[in-house]
Amino acid sequence: MRKNVIKAIIKKEFYQIFRDKRTLALTFALPLMMMVIFSYGIRFDVDSIRVAIADQSDTVQSRDLISGFLSSGYFMRIDNNLSPSEAKKMLLQGDVAVAMIIPPDFASNLKRGRTNPVQFILDGVDSNTANISQGYIKAITLQYNSKLILSKIKAMMKMKGLQYPPLNLSLRVLYNPELRSNNFIIPGIIVIIMMLMGAILTSLSIVKEKELGSFENIISSPVKSSEFIIGKIAPYTILAFADMLLIILVGWIVFNVPIKGSIPLLLLISLIYLVSTLGIGILISTIAQTQQVALLGAMVATFLPSIFFSGFVFPISNMPIFLQWLSMIVPARYFMNIVRTIYLKGTGLTTFWLDLVMLSLLAILLLLLSAKKFKKSLD
Repeated sequence: MRKNVIKAIIKKEFYQIFRDKRTLALTFALPLMMMVIFSYGIRFDVDSIRVAIADQSDTVQSRDLISGFLSSGYFMRIDNNLSPSEAKKMLLQGDVAVAMIIPPDFASNLKRGRTNPVQFILDGVDSNTANISQGYIKAITLQYNSKLILSKIKAMMKMKGLQYPPLNLSLRVLYNPELRSNNFIIPGIIVIIMMLMGAILTSLSIVKEKELGSFENIISSPVKSSEFIIGKIAPYTILAFADMLLIILVGWIVFNVPIKGSIPLLLLISLIYLVSTLGIGILISTIAQTQQVALLGAMVATFLPSIFFSGFVFPISNMPIFLQWLSMIVPARYFMNIVRTIYLKGTGLTTFWLDLVMLSLLAILLLLLSAKKFKKSLD
């Protein structure tokens, strides 16, 4: 390969990039838009759940139960002095997600030691919110029951000179102690954006040559296919890498998600991941004849697999076996685990060496396959 030829192609490509305002906008505006949409739009934390409460007892005991729900921060009361029918109507109209109905004899049943049939009705249209709400309700109800029962047990144990409580719970959450969704989502956004931008920018740049009619000139020129590929993808490798640095910076400054592990190691592995995305982009460019087709092909080949088969939102272990096997050919699956490990756990190669090996093998395979396919199109 001739370095001066590659250098000339790289220089020409940079000139085209800076003259094409659409490419520059796509390069930097799209990742930022995706970052904002995903960071604010995807939330695993469900709070401020709208609840309609029909307190038919209206006693100190019932208000204590209601206070336990409202003070948790997960529930937000809508209106006061509702009847059971009004609460159910608000649920039917979609004004609330939960209806809580306390019976009139709530306080008297507590004094007599009887079970109270407090009713919770959930809107199952949004199954995710309903499931999470159900977990919150069970936890808060259990806490209320425990408080009533343990107050009596505590008095009995003190009478016998026993220590209270017999079991002291020590609970500790590692790596993401605040359980913030952004700490989990933003590293995943890096994986998706790098996959998408690397494939889109590479495929569009080559297909553009076909649309402009300059592709035939390249074929007839003494430029080798390997020189052309390296010269074309090098500028977009730099741009995709700049996108990644931009996303990391925005995630740290705006969303307060720092990197606990080694930044140089993350950047080095990112280059390997970029090789796989560029290979996909070159493969798409051998098939597509227009930039619209290339853009659509890149979206289908990168965006959807990187979301559904990488563990970004859905755990791979919960998928059917054949989908788990299919995810093994998706580079984003391995890079997702690497990025989240470096971001949240701060560990090194000993933790994710197998993912790195698989990612490297896929990157080499995709690059060789795309180079071979592209060479045939040049011939």
